[in-house]
Amino acid sequence: MSHGGCDPAMITMVACLETRARLQETAEAMGISVVTASDPAVVRATADALTPAMFFVEIVPPGCEALSLIEELRERHPFSPVIALGSEPGDRAALDAMKAGALEYVLTPAASEELQRAIRRAQRVGLAGQDNPPAVERMDCTVVCLPDPMLVESTVAWVIQHTTVPLPSDQQMHLRTALQELLLNAIEHGSLEIYYREKQAALARGTYDELVARRRCDPRFAGRRVIVRWVYDKREKLLRYSVIDEGRGFRWKSLLGRSQEPCSTEDANGRGLFLVQELFPNLTYNERGNEVTLAVPLL
Repeated sequence: MSHGGCDPAMITMVACLETRARLQETAEAMGISVVTASDPAVVRATADALTPAMFFVEIVPPGCEALSLIEELRERHPFSPVIALGSEPGDRAALDAMKAGALEYVLTPAASEELQRAIRRAQRVGLAGQDNPPAVERMDCTVVCLPDPMLVESTVAWVIQHTTVPLPSDQQMHLRTALQELLLNAIEHGSLEIYYREKQAALARGTYDELVARRRCDPRFAGRRVIVRWVYDKREKLLRYSVIDEGRGFRWKSLLGRSQEPCSTEDANGRGLFLVQELFPNLTYNERGNEVTLAVPLL
């Protein structure tokens, strides 16, 4: 094992030497010490001793052992997010990792900037537990959000913290993934009318932030907001979330039916909606396509 003198600790199980070195360098530059474990048994023992802030686990094909480890880590350390790393592209690998409880799936080889974003995302998750308030029978809350993609994760983390008291940690992670995708889609496609190929081209050129800034200043979009509403009903044993944007809507019927081609659309991030639908099959849209709702039954 190796670690720096910083705090808090991150535990990694990464076979690729290049990725491990880049991850350690990136984390320690951010003030996070890194503990490298060689196999699942060492990860478990080290995690129990250190209670780290986060985990990075590489999924090496066929990956069953790594996925089982992720599930176990989420159960044993529910407040320490797990980032999955893997060289297998495609939505299925990412979906399997997130179903196991990973916060996200990072495709390797990954640049330092991408690893840094993943670390910051894990830091922002803030899976602070809270007790179920016994006197609260129903909560109905609506918040109005600025159309800023940089604020999506912190907004969703706040919503999760205040509305998912009865949910187990793995279901919270699935819900977090779903709400982040839906809110980001509502901001980009709905409020700012940034379409999928336009976004990908901007990301490839490194001009995505500039594109967002221009749209937010454009008089056509400057006044638009995104609304997030949730209802917690203890009597009906239900959590219901709605994300509403002020855009023109999109052709959601044809998009949700193209699960085998999740990225072949101009309308929205098809890959993201594919993952959300897999995690929450009860996903529904209004006719216009600018309001999406998912329901989470409570046990």
